[in-house]
Amino acid sequence: MLDRFLEKIVTYLMVLIVATVILQIAYRYIIVKFTQYDLSFTDELARYTVVWITYLAIGLSYKEGMQVAVDVIHDRLSPKNQVILRLSMHTLMMFFNYIVIVKGIPFAMRAYNFTTPTMEISQAWLYIAPVVGGILLSIHILLQMANDMMSLMNPSKRQFEGG
Repeated sequence: MLDRFLEKIVTYLMVLIVATVILQIAYRYIIVKFTQYDLSFTDELARYTVVWITYLAIGLSYKEGMQVAVDVIHDRLSPKNQVILRLSMHTLMMFFNYIVIVKGIPFAMRAYNFTTPTMEISQAWLYIAPVVGGILLSIHILLQMANDMMSLMNPSKRQFEGG
């Protein structure tokens, strides 16, 4: 359910970024000749939308196994050792996410009183994106760890399918 919700949000953000970039191009080459209205916010909106797409989609891509991986060692191990290696990697990733979340929250809070140059919204909205992405990724990692633990105990079953 969470995954479907995130997929919809990411899809809407992709539509927003395409519309923003098309508007930006149209403004630079067509609209600017007919009006004095300034659309300088479109560049900032596109950049911030890319940031949010990245952090919202990171957990989804992890769940689908779409992250970059070097599995030369992994493929040469026995199935049990593959699971142990994956659990080790999940643990390292959880440690990294812990740092991102714990250090990211105060960083975003400090940015609360600062506004973006053209849209004039709080920069906390930009700096909280890695925290949200870290939390979402952690959920997917924990579900994968549960699957791996279950497969160690009973190799024929995988219990949790995530989000």
